[in-house]
Amino acid sequence: MLFPGSKVKARYRADTLLGRGGMGEVWKVFDETLERSIVLKVVSPDLAKARPQHTPIFLDEAKIGASLVGHPNVVTIFDVFNEVDGGNPLLAIAMEFVHGLSCAEWIDYSSNNLDRPTKHYISLQIATEVCKALQYAHRNGILHRDIKPLNIFISKYGITKIGDFGIARYVDAVTREHTVWNFKSPAYSAPEQWKNEKPSKATDIYQLGSTLFHLFTGKLPFEADSVAALIQKHLVDDPPNPRMQNDLLSEELANVIQKCLAKLPASRPAIWQVFDALNKEVQQDYRMRIEIDKTNGTLIKQITNITEFKTATLKDNGKFSIVYVDYNEAISEAIELILLGNVKVQLEKIVT
Repeated sequence: MLFPGSKVKARYRADTLLGRGGMGEVWKVFDETLERSIVLKVVSPDLAKARPQHTPIFLDEAKIGASLVGHPNVVTIFDVFNEVDGGNPLLAIAMEFVHGLSCAEWIDYSSNNLDRPTKHYISLQIATEVCKALQYAHRNGILHRDIKPLNIFISKYGITKIGDFGIARYVDAVTREHTVWNFKSPAYSAPEQWKNEKPSKATDIYQLGSTLFHLFTGKLPFEADSVAALIQKHLVDDPPNPRMQNDLLSEELANVIQKCLAKLPASRPAIWQVFDALNKEVQQDYRMRIEIDKTNGTLIKQITNITEFKTATLKDNGKFSIVYVDYNEAISEAIELILLGNVKVQLEKIVT
């Protein structure tokens, strides 16, 4: 595996280990040719060596994931590696590094630092952009198979992106020969995945429903003390109503999220139905209010570069508000300001 300072193809320098799991490691690496940071997902050499028959699946999936290049809500795949490095197989995918937070990190941050309406409105925007990416993939005949907050990223530019297109089928192949929950995501996986049935678009919808439930409520749809008990709940228990945890959800959207968690794939809604329910709630006029330390000149300059807020007003009292008729601009800029740090942001719907 990699270590800080090691290089791949004499070009990519390993900087920071972002995560480690049963499949391998995720590294932030620096591309010394183009002078930018990217992410390298590296399959464990032991796993790659033990299961060489699955390597073609990995390469095929990487090509499929790379075909989604250009969509603003999909993490871009740059390259795939299949070679020998120091006597060990190097099986890896190079992809875009999203400066910002994972959706999992966002859920924790927003629950502790934002007022409930602001958190809810931003969650609507995040969910809408996740649906855009998933709808685009499905139209191109591509399944994700592992939708979860850890695979969704909120960038510092206020844009949400789905990552990990291009590895799921390889994971499926490997999990047939290993302990299944070492690689899958029990908190979000669909019943048919635990029955080893063929995944479909409805499988992604179930995972989307689990993810949206977590995003809007801060809680998982099913919780248990063990993986086995959690799987059983996904297989048997009725999904809870997310409105019991978040009364800001409309009845229509709460109902759609519940339907996403239906046990039978045929009972789940189509992606356009989820998208439609989200759009009905997010498409409003908004007022954004901010409050900062008025003596922080650097922060004021950053804010005025992002928004139409007035420098003089911020310097006078550290407060400003503005009305947006473009909901996308309002919420995207709110995310950008929040991720700057040291900015108190509040979004309000304008009721006409």
